[in-house]
Amino acid sequence: MYAFDLKGKNSVHVETRLIASLPSVNVLDRKGKTATFILNEEQVGRNSKEGTFLFFLLYFCVSANQNIVMGAIKKKSHYTIEEYLVAEEKANYKSEYYSGDIVAMAGGSPEHSQIGVKTTSALDAALKGKKCTTYNSDLKIQTGKVFVYPDASVVCGDLEYYEDRKDIITNPILIVEILSPSTSGYNKSGKFMRYRQLESFQEYVLIQSTYPEIHIYRRQADNTWSLKPYTDLENDVIQLTSIEVEIPMSAIYDEVEFTEE
Repeated sequence: MYAFDLKGKNSVHVETRLIASLPSVNVLDRKGKTATFILNEEQVGRNSKEGTFLFFLLYFCVSANQNIVMGAIKKKSHYTIEEYLVAEEKANYKSEYYSGDIVAMAGGSPEHSQIGVKTTSALDAALKGKKCTTYNSDLKIQTGKVFVYPDASVVCGDLEYYEDRKDIITNPILIVEILSPSTSGYNKSGKFMRYRQLESFQEYVLIQSTYPEIHIYRRQADNTWSLKPYTDLENDVIQLTSIEVEIPMSAIYDEVEFTEE
């Protein structure tokens, strides 16, 4: 992390740091107002991210006729859970936490968003009258030293919270992730491995967003996981045994138009 005090008529305190290997700047003015900005790789170049970003920041400050006093330079590469939760409350964007690393979440494609809405709506309708509730991507899940936002989740019975926080749960029975080319591999392996640590977790739904295909992973009695793929958009009916519901595959992809590559 790099800290700067800019002294002048409009005094501010500036901190820069890397979030998910991308530089960010947090600006705090003397009135206590804050703003956070993250630059992507195209903006700062693929090499020497920190150096390029510092040059950008210094140029901005000098061009604004500010006097810069550089404080002690300290790079922070590991964040505690407490630091992450405090930062998340103040930020105007979502971030996930992976054992010390904070990863800012990228936006999804129109197809991703559309499939998310269709999925939560279909689950909600199918669960009517049951003691299970569908939640969208705003509800965070904690598993070990990981805090993530799945695209959808289902909880049966009462919610169990992480340290009594109403925005973080620990007992989903079913989790949905909508896959994109950049997240497909991790959602199928690393994220799935972490979800499996949850005792309540019984079914994992992976939905492709660039073509019609759905994979269902189910926990077996011996704690292994079986895989059931669905690829027939017109005829397949998704069986979700953990919550005892069936959803036509066509309902998940209703009105979704795939872009031909």
